[in-house]
Amino acid sequence: MEKHTIVLVDSLTRDFVDPRFADSRPHINIGPTETHRILGDSSNSYKGPLTTFLNYAVEAQRVRDDLSLINIRDLHNPYDPAQIPELLRYGDHNLQGTEGAEMFDPIQDIFRKARKVIDVPVTQLSLGFKQFREAVRQATGRDILNDETALENMNFILTGTHTNVRILNIAIMLRVQLGHTGVCVCPHLVASSNYRQHIAVLTSNLPDVLVRVPQSLGAVYESAGIIPSVIELQGRNGCGILPDELNRTLNSQQISLLQTMFMDKDKVHLLPLSGGFSGSLIFIVTPMKSDVALSPVIVKVDKHRSIRAEVSGYNLVQEFIPQYVPTFKFPYSISGEYTGIEMSLASMKGNPRTLQTRFEEVNDEQSLGKMLEVLQDFLETMADKLYAKTMKQNQGLNVSNALGMMNPLQSVWLAENIENLIAWDKESSRDDIWLAGLDTASVIERFNQALTRGNCLSAPCALAHGDLNFANIITDSKDNFWVIDWTHAGEHLLVEDFAKMENDVKFVMSKGFKQEDFEKLCLLEDYITSMGIQLPDRTQLPANLSFVSEDISFLKIYQLIKILRDEYIKITTDKNFVAYQLALLRYSTHSLSFDTRRKRGECDIDQIKYALASTLMLINNLCGSDG
Repeated sequence: MEKHTIVLVDSLTRDFVDPRFADSRPHINIGPTETHRILGDSSNSYKGPLTTFLNYAVEAQRVRDDLSLINIRDLHNPYDPAQIPELLRYGDHNLQGTEGAEMFDPIQDIFRKARKVIDVPVTQLSLGFKQFREAVRQATGRDILNDETALENMNFILTGTHTNVRILNIAIMLRVQLGHTGVCVCPHLVASSNYRQHIAVLTSNLPDVLVRVPQSLGAVYESAGIIPSVIELQGRNGCGILPDELNRTLNSQQISLLQTMFMDKDKVHLLPLSGGFSGSLIFIVTPMKSDVALSPVIVKVDKHRSIRAEVSGYNLVQEFIPQYVPTFKFPYSISGEYTGIEMSLASMKGNPRTLQTRFEEVNDEQSLGKMLEVLQDFLETMADKLYAKTMKQNQGLNVSNALGMMNPLQSVWLAENIENLIAWDKESSRDDIWLAGLDTASVIERFNQALTRGNCLSAPCALAHGDLNFANIITDSKDNFWVIDWTHAGEHLLVEDFAKMENDVKFVMSKGFKQEDFEKLCLLEDYITSMGIQLPDRTQLPANLSFVSEDISFLKIYQLIKILRDEYIKITTDKNFVAYQLALLRYSTHSLSFDTRRKRGECDIDQIKYALASTLMLINNLCGSDG
């Protein structure tokens, strides 16, 4: 049996939608802009998306028995004590016998052409169940209370005003109280005098109770069994997502979620921020409306649990560094496994860039100096406002365990990554002698031996980011900065934030190196992993590292690592290198999985080889160089 489509049209009266009444009914008239958005205006013969849809529905009704229109009319008696509270709250509106209570002229014209419209006068903020039941019975001839299969064969499309009041209440009655799944509310067909609440209902309240909110008007026509002309759907298929090549990498749930978050925008331009392979998506999003670029925001799309952790982490640090973290909006959810959250950057000047982007753009000592100033400011701010205020010393700590490295799977993953790299080297005929000669079993044995160096160490803990990288630091044209992605925030070994950043400088952000640079990279890595935590000035480097000062690609690595370590020592007064080496080992082994070939991260083969070389050096340093 074909489903019977019921279009509910809520309160398109003059008081609510006629622009002439906007000034006299400020609390309840949706205003000229919203009227134009859903109904159109005289300049286009009132061919807005809702009026056009109702015209198609009326035409379909002439030849079909399975499509009905129910017109809900807000109508008030000012002498009825039960209605006084609403009139006091919203002002006099839709009073019996007044012009404002009449249907808006374009809607009247449409309804006059209809074969049948069920008219339901309503005096309360919600449509009572008895009235709803009777209206449906008149429309379909079926009683939803006594006929168990009646609702199963019905499809409800809710339109009109106000999204945040009666439409919300009717949707909840149908979906929650009656358990009916065939309910949809399309943003193109509803409006409200309270735009903020209108958006909140469509992006959060309705999806949270599993009411379908299709962004595409075409989906609504399809559910009603109506075939419109193509021109009627132009510009009403959800927010456009640019660039196209990035759009094609998103799945349908992710696209629907982004379109829900930016349903009131024409299109958005996404700039992805780098990350691992957890499945989360983080973008700098520039919304566009009428071809005007609006202020960029940060958007994260992830599984529900991760977004909850993000908000919890933000709440942990917000009181310490309020001006250095984004302002969060409420999470957006739709049916499926993803939730999105939008973050705005207060007082941002110019276009946002990550600190990773700035690092990658450094091409001379002048731009390097500027980047180092920003990094220094960031580290000093975090030290002063967050780390120092929450830091505490831990004596006799098993640092390897605190870093999560005692999990037996760590050895399994390391072995798999080494074997994968050796196999690739053979297949590609690159024949790296040091790779071909690796004994994986011996490496794993010494890796586990290295972890024993973590016993009974002193290492400070603090409220920290927990996954700090340069892509999580947003800067503007005035060198203001904000820190994002607080999913892993909590009490951590302080060394984690610093070692993670050092790791990313070497193996994630340094993308320009090729096979011929590998020997120099290993010389530099051997030096910085064996010399101790405090590094000398560049002018004091040994002769075999003279290339560091001569080549900006190597210099910026060294200078950033030196600043990171200097700040760590300044904060903690701790020059014990063992805990720092263990933290570096944790992240270098982790980087071996960030493999672009396996679509699990952003490291190419040369970066992974560099990370493996560092891993072997750290293991040897922690175990002793013999063997």
